[in-house]
Amino acid sequence: MPPTSCSAGPGMTGSTAAPVTTRSWVRRAGTRIVVGGPGRDIFRFAPPGPLFRDQADTGLGEGERDIIVDFRRGEDLLDLRGYRETESVIPLPGGTPRAVFLGTGGFTATFDLQVRFEVREDDRTIVQFAVLLPPRVPPGEAATIPAAPTGEIELLGRHWLAAADFLL
Repeated sequence: MPPTSCSAGPGMTGSTAAPVTTRSWVRRAGTRIVVGGPGRDIFRFAPPGPLFRDQADTGLGEGERDIIVDFRRGEDLLDLRGYRETESVIPLPGGTPRAVFLGTGGFTATFDLQVRFEVREDDRTIVQFAVLLPPRVPPGEAATIPAAPTGEIELLGRHWLAAADFLL
C-alpha cells in the first residue's frame, strides 16, 4: 500500500507520491486525536505560514498537544519539514543550518528545527520540537538554547524513535 499523508487538522493533504486519503481526527479541547490507518502513514505538522515557523499547529502539555493513536515505528513518518528555515528574510549567522534530531538529548543553541523525544512510564512517547527564529531573536544575535519546545506530539505507546522516523 502506498504511503498516505495525514495532516493534523482539517483539510488533510496527501503526499505528492501517493493518492490523497483522509484519515480520521477528532478535536478534544486543544488536542487533536489523529488516527492513521493500515499501511504507511505520513503525519504532517506545519506552522500556519512561512513567516510563523516559531508557532506550532500542535500545543504544549497535557490536553493541548496532538495525539497520534496508531504510530508504527519503521513504517509511519512524522513530517516536520514545514518548520525548517529555508529562505530567511533575515540572514542567520552561519547561513541556513540543518535540522537536528537529538534523540533523547536536550535542546541546543541553533536557529533551525531541532527534534527530541522522551518515552514515559505510562506508555506514551512525547515528541518535542523547537524552532528559534526571528522575531524571537533580534537580528545579528547568536542563537540560545530554547527555554521551551515550540510544539509537542504525543504517540500512544513506547517508541524509541530514530532520525529515520522523521522527515526533517
